[in-house]
Amino acid sequence: MQVMGGLGSDMFEYFKILMLRGLIAARKHMDKIVSLVEIMQTGVFTVTIYCLLSEKRIIIIECST
Repeated sequence: MQVMGGLGSDMFEYFKILMLRGLIAARKHMDKIVSLVEIMQTGVFTVTIYCLLSEKRIIIIECST
């Protein structure tokens, strides 16, 4: 945050706007993203995605319903 000038800077505010826009855009494709992650977790070549283990996996499942 210091690189952007701190919490109250214009650049940090711009960063927050861009992050929000990115999350909104990703949400439009949530079903495809969740399907891809589920395939990666159950496929022959199982990939361990540590950020999706335990509680965070529950969040993804709840978002998809």
